[in-house]
Amino acid sequence: MADLPRRELKDQFIRSLKLAPKGRPYAAPDIVVPQLKLIVSHTGRKTFKVWAIWPPAKNPAFRTIGDFGDGTGGTVTLKGARTEARAMLGQRADGLDPKRHKARGDTFGELMDEHIALHVSQTRRAKQAEREIRADLMARWKDRSVHDITRADVVLLIDQMKARGVERQVHNVYGHLRAFYNWLIERGTYGVTASPCDRLRPKRLIGAKKFRDRVLSDDEIGAVWRAADHMAYPWGTYFQLLLLTGARRGEVGGMRWSEIDLGAMLWRVPPDRFKQGVTHTVPLSEDAMALLRSLPRFDGSDYVFSSSAGRAPLKTYSKAAAKLRALVAAELGTDPNFVVHDLRRTVRTGLAACGVRDEVAELIVGHARQGLQRVYDQYGYRKEMAAGLERWARRLRSIVGADRGKVVPLRR
Repeated sequence: MADLPRRELKDQFIRSLKLAPKGRPYAAPDIVVPQLKLIVSHTGRKTFKVWAIWPPAKNPAFRTIGDFGDGTGGTVTLKGARTEARAMLGQRADGLDPKRHKARGDTFGELMDEHIALHVSQTRRAKQAEREIRADLMARWKDRSVHDITRADVVLLIDQMKARGVERQVHNVYGHLRAFYNWLIERGTYGVTASPCDRLRPKRLIGAKKFRDRVLSDDEIGAVWRAADHMAYPWGTYFQLLLLTGARRGEVGGMRWSEIDLGAMLWRVPPDRFKQGVTHTVPLSEDAMALLRSLPRFDGSDYVFSSSAGRAPLKTYSKAAAKLRALVAAELGTDPNFVVHDLRRTVRTGLAACGVRDEVAELIVGHARQGLQRVYDQYGYRKEMAAGLERWARRLRSIVGADRGKVVPLRR
């Protein structure tokens, strides 16, 4: 018996199909998932299969999904067959044959794990993003199908997180969820064609995103420097170098000796450690050079700052930052309420207060050039950056107190 014309398969139609002649099964192809076919035998068995060329073969073949039924006792519903067919075709797109590799499911947890491995892990804040995803999304929807998450589910998530008083985190989690569904749709191999985040307005649901604008006062800057004086290597000089350069915490924490040209007084942050993906050159002031010269060197290690005798660079900062805040609080008699990134914002503000031009100050802290300046202005501003950082170092010296020397005694 010849195969039937391609059409949108429906449960009632499938149940109405007649038995095939003995030894001559026929197929009812689906128009929704074109490679999906329902094979009808002479015994009345109706089996979902996928017809395609599977790597590394060159000829097409069937891959069986299961018999049509209500989804119990080893049978597969029409919806389930389409989902499984799309998963198999997704494996084919990845160069895999489902006969040899277990097909991925459609649960939120399985596909989010794949999203984390293929996409999130490549982003700048991968670890923080993964923690937020697992705590607020995976814990809630891990075993649910990605096709079953609705707009109402997302709104409920937002409302419950807002009730916990974590509005800033709500924006992050909502952003992770929206990015996840956009990724599923863009890849086109998961059967997802719409996002539960569509038509939602986060500003209305969550509120305007609040950006942190904390800048330390001169008294607080001086207290931070003196507190760092009382912290042993690597943390004391680490925090002081943050204040002298305005660099990001991870850039200084992962600093290598091979990146520093002591003779030219330059620090070249390589593309793989810089946000913009290019080499970022930071002129080093005399005070920054004095700090670097005071540091220990570990045999066989290139790391400037290490809490493991040179085996690894600095990676976690929370405990050291808490100790720094405690020391500052003890001096000032009040909770300073700052985070490590606030030091960077303080340096940028201080550069402006020193009269450093905006375009030079932005280059010092490693911000990307904007608009036409990014295209047409290819001047490096190296001399201007060096002069700006020396000017800031002098201001920092005056804030901390004229009695401080350029070299901080190193405590082991």
